[in-house]
Amino acid sequence: MSLPGNPFKDGKTTPFGVALYGVLLCGPLLIVVCIIVHLYATRSTEKKWQDRFPRFGDFALDTSRPEATGFQLIALILFLLLPLAGIGHFQNKMLNGSVFEKQEPCPQMGKPCLAERPVISGWREMLFHAPKAVNAHGRLVYDPDLSKDIAPSFVPIWEPWAFLILSLVTICFGIWSLLEVFQPHPNKHRKTR
Repeated sequence: MSLPGNPFKDGKTTPFGVALYGVLLCGPLLIVVCIIVHLYATRSTEKKWQDRFPRFGDFALDTSRPEATGFQLIALILFLLLPLAGIGHFQNKMLNGSVFEKQEPCPQMGKPCLAERPVISGWREMLFHAPKAVNAHGRLVYDPDLSKDIAPSFVPIWEPWAFLILSLVTICFGIWSLLEVFQPHPNKHRKTR
């Protein structure tokens, strides 16, 4: 069983297409995680970063012990650093894809539906070049799977920029939360008696 519109059903995506969905799905989720980490660190009165980073499963940890520090380091890598690196990877993969013009309806008699060459390909063209003209019966598709004749629609210029902005905002949220975790504010976090 699959949700309606599930792009991963029946393997109907290419690696570039997965990167496209990776930015869309992971970016907002990671922003929420970064906000939670920032709020936790802001409200903490502790001086060590291990105590200002949220604890997975709310375990009671004695962070003076190396095992607890290692546990917090693994949690930091798994829940913040690795997803941030993933967003960067997805964005790079997405902007290295190609856009083709696809004729709809597909011409009969053995003629291909897709243009032989991409109309946009790579970072520079994705961000700064719109295709010269699209045929009246055609549409732009992102990184088509030629063997299965499937591909998501593509809107030139604004779509790559929207993905890039989402990735940059996500990375900024990650840096913002990391700064709060690793820079204690002793004047701000005085313990109340």
